[in-house]
Amino acid sequence: MRIFTVEDEPLIAEDLRAHLEELGYEVCGTFDNALDAMAEIAERKPDLLLLDINLGDGADGVQLAEALNRRRIPGIRFYPVRFTPGSSKFANEDCGGVFMVVTDRLALRPVRLGVEIAAILHMLYGTRFDLAAAGTLFGSQEGLSRIRA
Repeated sequence: MRIFTVEDEPLIAEDLRAHLEELGYEVCGTFDNALDAMAEIAERKPDLLLLDINLGDGADGVQLAEALNRRRIPGIRFYPVRFTPGSSKFANEDCGGVFMVVTDRLALRPVRLGVEIAAILHMLYGTRFDLAAAGTLFGSQEGLSRIRA
C-alpha cells in the first residue's frame, strides 16, 4: 500500500512516516502543504492519503466531517478527530479536525477536493477561515467569489 502524508509539523510528519514504515507500509510522499501534495496525488495516485487539517480555535471536526460527507465527494470519506498538538501555534490546545480516508484513488479528483473543503470551511467558519489566504490555489478572484457563493 502506497501512502502519502500531508503534515506541516516536521517532527509529527517524521514520526508518522517512521511508524507507518515500521508497520510495513510504503510512504511514497510526505508533504508540508496541500498545494504540493495535490500535484503529486494527481500524478502518482496513492492508495491512502493521510492529511492533517488542524482547525484550531475551537472548531468542530464532527461538524466539518458531516458537512464534507454530505457533499458525496467521490473517492474519499471524512472522520472527525480530536488531538492536542505538541507544537505549532495551537500547541497544547484541544483541537478538532478531520481524518481523510481515500476510498477510491481513481475516482478522487484532488482539485475538486480542495475546492469542496475550502467551500465548506468558508460556509461553516466564515471569517475564521481565511479564504483569501488560499487565493493562489484558485487562480483568480472569480474562483474565490464562486466558493464564497
